[in-house]
Amino acid sequence: MKYKNAKFADGMFHITCPYCHNEMAVDETQLGQINAQLGGYFHCTVNEESPFYTCGQEIQFPTAEEAKWMKNGFVFYRAPSWWNK
Repeated sequence: MKYKNAKFADGMFHITCPYCHNEMAVDETQLGQINAQLGGYFHCTVNEESPFYTCGQEIQFPTAEEAKWMKNGFVFYRAPSWWNK
């Protein structure tokens, strides 16, 4: 499933898991590796510093094109399921 929200701040891409709603942060190199080597998919990671549970589910990370837009100030939000009805 595609990420819930994604934004670029402080040199990092912040991605929200659509399953557990935990926010993960990756830098541009890591995002590039996820897209190039893993087809854009990676598991929700466990962050030992975070008090929040993370689920380990596979999620789709932002594409290179989306990353370019985020670096220019765009924030991506996933529309609720009722939005298209």
